Order: sequence, then C-alpha cells, then structure tokens
Amino acid sequence: MNKIGIIITTFLKDEALKSCIDAVLKFSPKQEYIVLIGDQNPTHIKELNYNYLPNCIYNPLPYDFGLSASRNYLVKEAKDLKCDYILLMADNIQFIAKYDFQPIINFLESDKNNGLVSFDIDYAWHYAMKIENGEFVFSDIIEPYIFEGIIYHRYDIVPNFWLGKTEVILQNLWDEKLKMTEHEDFMWRLKTQTPYKAFATGLVKAKRIVDRTGKYKEMRQRHLTDEFRDIVRQKWGLTGWIRLPR
Repeated sequence: MNKIGIIITTFLKDEALKSCIDAVLKFSPKQEYIVLIGDQNPTHIKELNYNYLPNCIYNPLPYDFGLSASRNYLVKEAKDLKCDYILLMADNIQFIAKYDFQPIINFLESDKNNGLVSFDIDYAWHYAMKIENGEFVFSDIIEPYIFEGIIYHRYDIVPNFWLGKTEVILQNLWDEKLKMTEHEDFMWRLKTQTPYKAFATGLVKAKRIVDRTGKYKEMRQRHLTDEFRDIVRQKWGLTGWIRLPR
C-alpha cells in the first residue's frame, strides 16, 4: 500500500488553510495518506484544532520561516512517517473531487527516472526550460507519452501541485535561502543536476483560490522587489529573468 504525505504550507492565510483542509478531508484520496501542515504564523488554538482532525499533523514553524524551509521540513517529516510519495500543495489549492492516485503512482514506478507528475490547477505553467543570453527561456516544446491509456507530457517546469517520489524530492530539496522565487530554482536543479523527469497530466484537477491581501500581500511583495530573485540570478549567472514564448 502506497502512503502519500500531503504537504501544505501556509502563511498568514488562516481562512484559506481551513478551506483547503476541509476539501482534502471531504475528498480524501483513495490511498493511505497523512496531511502535514507547516504554518509560519502558528497559534496554539490552530495547533489544537488541526491536530484534532483525522490524518492531520500541524507543525508550528517559526514566523516567516520561508516557503522553501517549510517544504523541506514537511518532506523530511513525510520521510520519517514512511510516506512513499509527496503530494505538494499549498493553502490556496482545494480538492474538488475524490482522487485515485494509483494510475499516477503506476506511471512514476514504470521508470526509475520518472520523478514527479503535476496536475491541473487552472493556470498554465508548463514549459521546456533553458538558460540563454542571461535569462531563463521558456518554450512550449513538449514530449507526449501514453501510459495505461493516460496522456502525460514531459516538461522542465510545472505548477506547484504535483505527486512525486519522496526519495526523489529528498535529493532535490528547495534552497532555504529562497523564501520565495523558489520555483524556477527547484525545477532548474531537477533538470540539470538530477536524472529525474517532470511530467504533467490533466487526470487530476483542483481549484486554485488567489487571495493576496492584507499582511500576506505585504510579505509577498518581497518577490516583486527582487529580494529573492536576485539570489537566483546570482546563483545561475543571470542578467535578466524569464522570457516566455511569444
């Protein structure tokens, strides 16, 4: 029996977290699972409430611990709990149906280098990825695969809603210097520094709730002012940022 660690990071969005957890428990996966919450703005009341729920572990993390550090903490916890797979989520993603991840697991197990498979959350962030003229250059080139009647596409960068092998993620953890702008760095290292591949399929769909208000909006602005983007630029020798397909 495959066990899935559903990792959910949250910061200053308590209502979104509640809606996310409610949906996970309502539409729980058919596989054995445990929900691992990493809260960068913890309270004792939330800890009591979420630990009371079935299959949930609430982890109070330091304030503004960072998205990368929070994910790494939860992945390691999932490993300790003997989870074979990580389902990467966030507080703004909501299940809309009961999911059977076994076909995805079968695909991942069909090749030792199949690392993760991303799903549909209403925005397209599926690209091939390279560095050219000091920029991350994204293109629409894709590689289609059909496995057990399901279509998968091979990409270099995919949305942050995916099922991946725990052992693969442990070999490619997020850079903890990056409290944000971690996405491009994580995917680029997966492509260039590991043998593992990323895929996408529309078999699983969820709803993404965009809410960037209040204190969360203020903290998120650091991404827009390049505080963490500059770290990624320096790390990979970039002079620009991202060039999207025309």
